[in-house]
Amino acid sequence: MPDEPTSPEWRAALIEELIRSFTDRGEFDRFVHGLLNHTSQLWLGTDPGLEAAVSTVVMRIAQDGRPGLERLADAAARERPRNARLAGLAASSRRRRVDSAVPALHQIPNTAFFDLDAQKRVIEDAFTDSGLIGFGLRHPDEVHERKLSEYLQCYAAFQRREMLTLSPVAGRIEWVVGQLTRYSRHSARYVIFPIRVTDVGVDVLAGLWHGAQRLFSRDERCVVLQLLGDEDTVFPPGVVEVPKPVFAARDVSIWVRQALVQLAWSHELAAAWTDLILDNARVGDEIDVRGVYEGLDETSNLVRHDPDEFLRLLKERYRDGATRS
Repeated sequence: MPDEPTSPEWRAALIEELIRSFTDRGEFDRFVHGLLNHTSQLWLGTDPGLEAAVSTVVMRIAQDGRPGLERLADAAARERPRNARLAGLAASSRRRRVDSAVPALHQIPNTAFFDLDAQKRVIEDAFTDSGLIGFGLRHPDEVHERKLSEYLQCYAAFQRREMLTLSPVAGRIEWVVGQLTRYSRHSARYVIFPIRVTDVGVDVLAGLWHGAQRLFSRDERCVVLQLLGDEDTVFPPGVVEVPKPVFAARDVSIWVRQALVQLAWSHELAAAWTDLILDNARVGDEIDVRGVYEGLDETSNLVRHDPDEFLRLLKERYRDGATRS
């Protein structure tokens, strides 16, 4: 699927899908009127054809640049929520919007963007601008949940609430749903509720999810439930499972090399920086995800707040390594 809204291929795909999704010219005019506060008739004269209307509207909006096309794709995906291709076009434009909105120098050291391609694809496919979204994580470590929250905050102004815990006791459902209700009265336009659900039975977890659906499915806000389970957790239908991150030394090395390019520092420092992160992240033959994130965060903070001192440290480690070899 094309992923650049300004490309002819992306516009052609959007035109094709809009024509397939709207049954007649009048329905499309009403959609455009709601989006732009004027009808496509102002642009098209008396031509009654749907295909001509869609093509002209897309091309006229394209003249205003990328933001207008992104708004059109987002609105069409909301108008036709069951159309997977429209959702994909909107998600692709949104992904480009996120990547371009974060300055490169800050994006590379930001560990929300580290080695999460599989997770990001799941999030982008599930993301909608309103209603309830459920993400299931089979690893109860809060570090990864926070990183996914950081990534969602690149999409929109999400507020992350404090962690709630669902106990195996069914009666606990009412308490958690009550907390969601209380928070929802004063919540922002976009909100994330992390909920720990380890050791919770299928029926109890399904009860929580159904309670959340009653609260938020038709909500104009975007509400995300991030459910932290374990390998035995059975997530209810409708909850999207997020793949577990697996880090290798090569992942850290690639991230470091990208950071060095953005910082305009010597590539010779890559091994020193990589080893600095991995020294505290290795547990036997494995690399601990929490340890990697902590190393990334610590060195990223040094890059932001004391780059000269961090550069001196890397050069010192590089010289020590060269001396030993």
